[in-house]
Amino acid sequence: WSEVLKEHVYFVSSDAVLNRNPLDAVAYTAQELQAMLDMTPEEVKAAHEVKRAFHKARIINHTKEV
Repeated sequence: WSEVLKEHVYFVSSDAVLNRNPLDAVAYTAQELQAMLDMTPEEVKAAHEVKRAFHKARIINHTKEV
């Protein structure tokens, strides 16, 4: 359960597992989780909405604007 997103999310071990995800729920890999660690709650919500709309989408990097 994600307090930020107010829904269940799943973490999987690899892209291969992610591609076989039969659930309608959004899943994240360990690499994606690492990229999300310094995101604000608003940025996490935005990334989640993209992954919900585009199930093959991946979070590959996150850079803070200065």
